[in-house]
Amino acid sequence: MSSYKERWVREKNRKRMQKRREKEKNRKKKVKTPSPASTSEQAAYMTVFECLQQTQQDKEHKHRKNTRKFFLWKFASKTSKRYRIRHQQEHGYQNQATDLQEIVSLKRRVRELESQLRDKEQIITQLKSDQVTAHSGHPFSIDITPKKIRLMKELTSMVEGTAAPPPPPPSPLPQTSPPKTSPPPQQTAPPSTRTSPPPPPQTVPPPPAPRTASATPVVAAQPPPVSTSPSFPALSNTVLPFVKSFLC
Repeated sequence: MSSYKERWVREKNRKRMQKRREKEKNRKKKVKTPSPASTSEQAAYMTVFECLQQTQQDKEHKHRKNTRKFFLWKFASKTSKRYRIRHQQEHGYQNQATDLQEIVSLKRRVRELESQLRDKEQIITQLKSDQVTAHSGHPFSIDITPKKIRLMKELTSMVEGTAAPPPPPPSPLPQTSPPKTSPPPQQTAPPSTRTSPPPPPQTVPPPPAPRTASATPVVAAQPPPVSTSPSFPALSNTVLPFVKSFLC
């Protein structure tokens, strides 16, 4: 029984060792360097520099593979992430920098749009706070801001023509008090005031008349009063106050 057991153990060990040797042989085959014949064939088609470059790339590839395994086994996720980025860069991911720049620019644009949106929301809330509803409880409303109300009041005062002038006179009340009292009697008697303006123009022309006696324009200057006499009632409201203020 013991001999059978020993034979069984020996056979088992032999098979295990045989498997190990086969494994090592296969591993050596994978890493085996090219034979001189193959290198000579390649050299016929490749330059020395290209051969050296190829061997260097093979070595780097092997090193990268081994280091990647080592990193993934030994270090934490941060280190493996670092290696993964470097691995991608080495394997032709040259546009990673441009991608990062695009991401940064897009993030900046998003921040700008968010700030603009916040500003617009603030403006909308401000308008809503200034909003005055035309009818309480009505779904629709009219936007009447204080500025619009002020402008409407100013327009109405300008159209009426009476509400706008009163504010300025209060300060010079004592100075403008006599003129205010004098106009009413003159306005009550328009015929008498109509006769008063013609004399001043008649008294003013005599001094310049001798200077321009030889010239004929003096005759042309006289017709205007005659022509304005029919339209004088229409101009009385605008011309008379100016003439009175000038005479005073």
